Amino acid sequence: MYNNNSQPLPMEKIVSVLSYMTCGLVGFLFILVVFFSKLSLRPFLKFHIYQSIFLSLLFYVIVHVFNPLTLWIAPLNYLCNAQLIGNLTILNILSLGFLIYLCAGVIMNKCSYIPWVSDVIKYHVR
Repeated sequence: MYNNNSQPLPMEKIVSVLSYMTCGLVGFLFILVVFFSKLSLRPFLKFHIYQSIFLSLLFYVIVHVFNPLTLWIAPLNYLCNAQLIGNLTILNILSLGFLIYLCAGVIMNKCSYIPWVSDVIKYHVR
């Protein structure tokens, strides 16, 4: 499953995309499987799994800290809840665009760059 080529394997791409789409859950389960089978993760897969988990935790904290503030600031509340297309809000569309950007980076064999977040992940994941 793991070879020495610099090109990511199709399975690594699939796990990376699924990790982003499930807020890191698939990546976390894959890390457990790899850990108990005494294998190691290649840098491409490790970067995307840890970045998806980190982004999910960061998003959770931001939503729970700033969501109560949006109720008191009318323009911000409008931006968060304004429906554009059907039941999609501005934040839903931005989140979907961000998810597409992350998954497109995986498909193109690149590490999707997010300021500060990617720097933290690259520093700690080697």
